[in-house]
Amino acid sequence: MTNDVTKNSILEEIQDRILWLAIKMVDHSNRGRYEKDSPKLGGHQASSASVTTIMTYLFFEFMGSNDKISVKPHAAPVFHAIQYLLGQLDKKYLTQLRSFGGLQAYPSVTKDPDNVDFSTGSVGLGPITPNFASLVEKYLESHFEYTSNNSKYISLLGDAELDEGSVWEAIMEPVIGKLNDVIWIVDLNRQSLDRVIPGVRANDWKNMFYANGWNVIDAKYGTQLETAFSSNNGDLLKTWIDEMPNQRYQYLLRLDQNNLRSEVPQGFKHSKELSNFLNDYSDTQLYKMFRNLGGHDFDKLRDAFNQSVKSSSPSVIFAYTFKGWNLPTLGLPRNHSTLLNPEQMEKLSQKLNIPKEDIWAKLPESSAAGKHCLQKGKIFSKTTKLNSKHIDQINIPTELSRPLPKFDISTQDYLQMILTEILRSNPELAERIVTTSPDVATSTSLAGWIANKNGLLWDDQEENNINNNMDLNQFHNEYDDPLQWTSSPKGKHIELGISENNLFMLLGQLGLSFERHNEILFPIGTIYDCFIRRGLDALFYGAYSNSQFIFVGTPSGITLSGEGGAHQSILSSSIGIELPGISMYEPCFAKELEWILLDSLNKIKLRTGSTYLRLSKKAIKQSLFQLPENISEQQTLRSKIINGAYVLKNSHSNESNTKLINIFCCGAIIPEVLQATKILEEWEVDCNVINVTGPGVLFDKYQKWIHNKFNNGKSSVNQNPIISLLDNINTKVPAITVTDSHPHSLVWIGAALGAQTYSLGINDFGQSGELEKLYEEYMLDSKTIVEACLDALNI
Repeated sequence: MTNDVTKNSILEEIQDRILWLAIKMVDHSNRGRYEKDSPKLGGHQASSASVTTIMTYLFFEFMGSNDKISVKPHAAPVFHAIQYLLGQLDKKYLTQLRSFGGLQAYPSVTKDPDNVDFSTGSVGLGPITPNFASLVEKYLESHFEYTSNNSKYISLLGDAELDEGSVWEAIMEPVIGKLNDVIWIVDLNRQSLDRVIPGVRANDWKNMFYANGWNVIDAKYGTQLETAFSSNNGDLLKTWIDEMPNQRYQYLLRLDQNNLRSEVPQGFKHSKELSNFLNDYSDTQLYKMFRNLGGHDFDKLRDAFNQSVKSSSPSVIFAYTFKGWNLPTLGLPRNHSTLLNPEQMEKLSQKLNIPKEDIWAKLPESSAAGKHCLQKGKIFSKTTKLNSKHIDQINIPTELSRPLPKFDISTQDYLQMILTEILRSNPELAERIVTTSPDVATSTSLAGWIANKNGLLWDDQEENNINNNMDLNQFHNEYDDPLQWTSSPKGKHIELGISENNLFMLLGQLGLSFERHNEILFPIGTIYDCFIRRGLDALFYGAYSNSQFIFVGTPSGITLSGEGGAHQSILSSSIGIELPGISMYEPCFAKELEWILLDSLNKIKLRTGSTYLRLSKKAIKQSLFQLPENISEQQTLRSKIINGAYVLKNSHSNESNTKLINIFCCGAIIPEVLQATKILEEWEVDCNVINVTGPGVLFDKYQKWIHNKFNNGKSSVNQNPIISLLDNINTKVPAITVTDSHPHSLVWIGAALGAQTYSLGINDFGQSGELEKLYEEYMLDSKTIVEACLDALNI
C-alpha cells in the first residue's frame, strides 16, 4: 500500500505537468502563433484533460517497450506532451501543434516526428486497428521464428466512438475474440462534440462486448467514493449518483465546494437520509469525493489493468471520466472545443506549479518524478534498425515460366493460376504470401489457392476439435468437392465475415508487418469490386498509414451482367485513381496481369506502395494479345504495361491523315473496341488502340510530371510520360475513351494530350441482363464506339 502511495504521488506530479503541456500546446497554437484575421486552428483542451490520468498511468506505469497503443484523436496534445517528457520529442515541436511541418492535429504514423504506433483521426478506425495488429503478430508467431515478447495492443477511445458501426464490425469478427493481448479503454465522459448525452448506453455497450466474448471491466468510481459506499448508509450515495441524469451531474460539477452541499439532495427520494449521511464529510471532502471517478484514480486504474492482463480474451475497461477534468471548463455542455482564456491559463499554471521562467519545462531531473520520466524514456526509446536480410533472400521474378493459356480466360481466373504457379516454383515467396477475403474467397477465385496446401487460419473448427475431440476434416470426404479446405494455426488464408471494413483494416496491418516486426508479408485481399466503396474509410486509413498490400476488386463493372446494379461497380476506378499510395490497374490479358502482379509483389518487397487490381470474370480471347518473340521487345512491352499504357493496335498512319483516331480503353471492354476498329476500316478510318493497363498509374505519372514542371522549370522536365508510352503515334488527333466504369476515369487523357475527346463509360446505375444488351444500353457496344469515332471525325 505504501508503495502504491509513493507511485501515485509520482504519477500525480507527472500527470499535472502533462496536463499543463497539453493545454498550453493548444493555447499556443491558437494564440501564440495567432495572426490577425487567421482562422481558429482548434484543438481539444477538454478532451485532452479527460484522459490525462489514464495516459499517465499507461505510459508511466503499465506499458512496456513492446506494447502498442492507439490514442483517441482529440488526445493528441496529451500524447505529444508525454513523448516530450519521455525524451522522444524535441522541445521545439511543443509550439508547432497543427503547424506546417509540426505536430499533426491527430496522431499520425507518417507525419508526426515522435513514436506514433497507430494513426487516428477517423473515429471508429483507430480503436480497432490494434485488434488487427495483434492478429498479425499472432500470424507471425505461428508461421515463422518470431517471438512477440508479451506485447499488448491497447486502444484508448472516446465513448462517442462506440456509435461507429466499424467498431462493432470488428468486435463481432470471430477471430478477434481469441486475442488475449488486446485491451481497450473507453473514455466514458458522457459528452459528445455538441452536447451532454442524455442517456449514455454504457450497459448496452457492455452487453455487446460480453456477447462477443470480451472481458468487461468497470472503472467507474474512485477509491474515495467506493470507501464512502461501503460505509453505513453509503448505498444512498451510490444510488443517488447512479440514478442522476447526466445533465444534472454536469450542472453539479459547475458548483464550487461552498454551494455543492445544498444542491445535492434535491429531487432524490431519500434526500433527508442522504443529507444526514453527508454531514460526516466537510465541504472540501464532499467536493473532492463527488469528483472522484475511476478514470481519474490511479488505484482504480491499477486494479482494472491488473484484471485485464489476467484475461484469456480481449478486455475492455470502461473508465468514467470528466471532460475538462481539472479545468475551469469542466461541466460546460459544449466544452469540446472551448479554449481557456489568458486569465484562466495563468490560474492553471499557478495551480499546477509551472515555473514562470520556463513554461515548457520538463520536471527537474533531480526530482523523483523527473527521474521516473528518464527511466521510462529509456524503455520507450525506439532505436532498433530494420533488418532487410530475409527480404533480400526473396526473389521475385519479372515473369513466370508457365506458358500462357491458349484458351479464353478471365483475369479473375488467371489470378488463381498465377498464385498456384508461385506456390509451385517460388516457395520462399509463397510462404510470405497471406490472403484474406470477407467471405468471398470462392467467388473471387481464391478457392484453389486455399485448398492447395495453404488452408484457413484459425477457423472455429480448431476450437471444436479441442472441445469435442473430433476431427471435423473427416466430413469433407462426404462432399463431392475437389477444393476442400482445412484449417490450422499454419493456415495462410484468413477468411473474415462479410465486412469490407475489416478486410481493409486487416490488409493495412498485414502490410505493416515489416515496419512493426521486421518480418515481411505479402498480403493479398480479394473483394467484390462494387463493395470497395463500403470499406473505403478503412482503405484510406491503410494507405494513409503507408501500408503495403495488394487488393483485388473482382468481378467489376456492368460486365458482371447478371448481378444487376447493386453488384455492378461504377466508382471503384475513380477511387483507385484518386487514392494516394495506391497503384490502380485494370488489365485485360493474362500476360498483363502476370507482369503487373509480380511487379506489385516487388513493390511490397521494396516498400514503395500498394496496388489495386480491378479484374473481371469475362473470358477474353488471349490471341488478341501479341507477345513479341524478341526478348528486348518483351521487356519494353512489360515496362509500358507496368507504367500504365501501351499501343495494342498501331495504324502506322502518317500525321497528315484526317481520318485517324486514337481509342484509349482498358479491361474487359477491349474486345468490343477491337471489333469496332474492324468496322471503322470499312469507313477507311485508321485507329490506334491504346490499352490503358493502369489508369491510376498513368494519372499519377502525369501529375508528377506536371508538378515537376512547376517545381523545376520547363527546361528540366522530360517528355509527357503518356506520349513516351505511345510509340510515336499522332496524339493530336481526336480521341475516344472507353471504360466499363465512370467515364471520368479515362477522359482526362484527352486533356493531357491536348486532343478533342469523347468519353464512353458508365454514369448511371446498372441492371441485370444479357451482356450484349447491357453494353448496348450503356453505350459500350461496338456500334456505339464506331458512331462516337465517326462523330469525332465529323464523318
